[in-house]
Amino acid sequence: KTDAGNIKIEYSTSVLDEIIEGITFGFYKAPVTVTVTAEDETAGVEYFELTYTKEAGASNVNTDTYKTEKLTAVQDAEDKSVFTATHTIPAQARGSVSVDVMDRAGNDSAKADANKVVVVDDIIPVLDVQYAFTDGQYREYNDIYYTQGETKVTFTIDEANFDVASKPVVTVNEENREVTWNPTSGTDKWVGEITLTGNGDYAIKVTFADKSGNVMDTYEKTVHIDNEAPVFDVTYD
Repeated sequence: KTDAGNIKIEYSTSVLDEIIEGITFGFYKAPVTVTVTAEDETAGVEYFELTYTKEAGASNVNTDTYKTEKLTAVQDAEDKSVFTATHTIPAQARGSVSVDVMDRAGNDSAKADANKVVVVDDIIPVLDVQYAFTDGQYREYNDIYYTQGETKVTFTIDEANFDVASKPVVTVNEENREVTWNPTSGTDKWVGEITLTGNGDYAIKVTFADKSGNVMDTYEKTVHIDNEAPVFDVTYD
């Protein structure tokens, strides 16, 4: 008796598929449904067992490696040699899938989908913004910061599946500012900064959506820098 054959692992439709170094990354916002199929013309498939293996180095927010209970094999109504089962991987998850197939004669077959990483993410990225003003001096009026000298703006974004290739968009006065994002060791936080100098109004805007389609709340703030003291002109008649 041969083992079950033609084992397939298929996934529900992703928000985005991306191939990096031969590995397909499927990004999902909602839970992903995994459908496993196998053929066994003689004994028939008794059950499937699916294993989710967390990707090495993935954020701790993601589900740890686990193996399912026995998944009931459902026989196809038309082709009696075909059996299927489904399993839902919930958010948060980042890892790969493998399956064991047991037929009714006790034969075990296995298949690993080593070239696919499933990323299930429904957490909205969170942005924190801090300002460092010259000598710490500033005033806030009508949601505008008034200051003098130089202002350093530090952005910290909390996102478990951050990718520098699709980083946040930072604009100042509607012009893109190139920001270098660096990871904070041991966390899901990434930090970038810009510096504002010279007199004028600086309208800052930050937008971002992760690859699973979670859209961050847009951040907007204006900084007014004025390095010139008031000039009084006094005349006498």
